Amino acid sequence: MNKEAVKEILKEFGLSESRAEYYAEREIKDKFAWLSAFRFVRPLNNSLEFYNNEYADIIKKRIEKGLDNSEIETELLNNGATPELLGKFAYEIALTAFNEVLYRLSDPAGGDYDLENEGEGLPSWRLKERNLNNEVTKRTLAEMHNLIPFSNFE
Repeated sequence: MNKEAVKEILKEFGLSESRAEYYAEREIKDKFAWLSAFRFVRPLNNSLEFYNNEYADIIKKRIEKGLDNSEIETELLNNGATPELLGKFAYEIALTAFNEVLYRLSDPAGGDYDLENEGEGLPSWRLKERNLNNEVTKRTLAEMHNLIPFSNFE
């Protein structure tokens, strides 16, 4: 796949023109699998965008229709939280959780493990790209925790 094709796919994923250009260039020249990484995180980014842009409207519609919200939503609303604040709060929780998992996937031997010498002598992992023939390539998916939310790139 050439750089322009990669760039168009990244734009379809939701990246800005400049970010798509930057990562398309890296996809072609780097040893890391940036297109695969963005494909992996895109559904997570979509979930974040949902919480940031649509969640409040869903809560409002449930209230208007007399439908129940969750127990925690109801309690927070009764204590003065707005649907918009609940959406932003859900966004922050989801972003934190996604980033923790993505960081672990990208850095299996990080320096913040609990056990002394935890990274030594134990199995590890590495996410590898698969090509269109479903063959594993030598390129890894890296830094995925830095790839979301896409809106940070604007």
